[in-house]
Amino acid sequence: MGGLAMEEMPLSALFEQARKIHLAASESGVDQDVVKKGCEMFQKCEDMIGKLALFSSNETKEDISTNNLKYLLVPYYLAELTEKIIQDDRIPIVKASYAKLKEFFSLCEAMELVPDEELEASSRGGSGAPADRRALKVRFSPVSFVYILTRMKFKVFGF
Repeated sequence: MGGLAMEEMPLSALFEQARKIHLAASESGVDQDVVKKGCEMFQKCEDMIGKLALFSSNETKEDISTNNLKYLLVPYYLAELTEKIIQDDRIPIVKASYAKLKEFFSLCEAMELVPDEELEASSRGGSGAPADRRALKVRFSPVSFVYILTRMKFKVFGF
């Protein structure tokens, strides 16, 4: 982390370090201490985002600075990294991850990042021809795509 304590790091540097841990944990098994450190870093990012008031409930995607868009993914990254924590009682881990994913969904919907077509398809259970669904997905932003994939994951696991 370049010698800076987590508390001293600017949001951008903290986010990039946490994202690198997320990427490493996604590509291969990493030490549990590293996974937990990544979770702490994303939680600190969430705190900083709140204190800096980067997003408000009355904003839409047009109101958000392009440089800040990446921070919308913090709850998603935190949910995914939380799932990688290994402990005997998995229920609290799954619940914590689920809560962060719900937070991510709510944020995407509130910021109007998910096209109406996808919200409708999601509420219908993704019905429609595969080619039609694929055509819709091609038009989505990266955040919308993460939203879609995560919603599909929720459906697979029955949430």
